[in-house]
Amino acid sequence: MWQDLPGKRACRICVQYHNYGLNNEEQWDNIIDWLSSNIAALIKVFKPLLDVIMKSID
Repeated sequence: MWQDLPGKRACRICVQYHNYGLNNEEQWDNIIDWLSSNIAALIKVFKPLLDVIMKSID
């Protein structure tokens, strides 16, 4: 989800997982799997862009 931050020079990108209860340890494996796949997807998308930015400021 893309969130504008009015009055700021930034925006927020986030993902939400609504099918969880952190207090329910039986859900933890599902939550970890979901987090792992979503973090991997974010890295896949943003790492090339960040690499270009980092090279441009060196």
